[in-house]
Amino acid sequence: MPNPKVQLNHFENLENTIKIGLAVYLTIFVFGLVASFSGIATLYAFLPSNQLFALLAVVLIVSAIFVGFYYGVSKVNWLGELHIKLDKRFFGFLVRSNNAIFKALLSSLHRDDRHPFKNLSETDQAALAKRVLSKLSEDYRLFSLLLDSGIFRSWIKYWVSIYGTFVFLLLTCITFIGMAMNGEQEHRMIFSVCWAFALTHLVINVVWGKYMVRRTETSVRKIVETHGEEISRTLQQSLPD
Repeated sequence: MPNPKVQLNHFENLENTIKIGLAVYLTIFVFGLVASFSGIATLYAFLPSNQLFALLAVVLIVSAIFVGFYYGVSKVNWLGELHIKLDKRFFGFLVRSNNAIFKALLSSLHRDDRHPFKNLSETDQAALAKRVLSKLSEDYRLFSLLLDSGIFRSWIKYWVSIYGTFVFLLLTCITFIGMAMNGEQEHRMIFSVCWAFALTHLVINVVWGKYMVRRTETSVRKIVETHGEEISRTLQQSLPD
């Protein structure tokens, strides 16, 4: 059974995954930005003629940029708020997930007891659901089941893919300008690659977001089946006056 230290380590690892993912996408953004205006051939001209040295130079440059971004991202305290705001503004799957969670929690109540909760605002519903889940997290066996289900890591993958979507969408716009300014085949190829990756990330975001909403609701309903009485009692005690 996980203890509080294990829980903390788990979430720290998840947070670190987001930082690594963002640093990777920022590194890609830098090279895409430079390539869109200078061209790949120009970048290649700066590398040593020896292929081995050229490969080592690329690895060292990429590693240095990545480490720099990772260090900078690690110093940011509002990273969690950023991807949540991006989701709320452009996708809305977190709000749908919160609604699904609240709906699943309400199923623990008798039908006649649910009416007062349905009049709550989305903010109050989310706060109430968070309070209930926080209470349930004290059950180490339940938390262990959630860890084993991989649902937390699945949400992290979704957050990281959001950063990838916006990086490639931004690169698509920038490379389009570069293509319009130069009009060479090389720049058209870079634009096509960025556009393809942007579209792929966007599709993945939408499909994965819908999947996570369903998966989250299913997981919460399984919790309700085993902890229905405790959830019902916590809901009743937490209902705002």
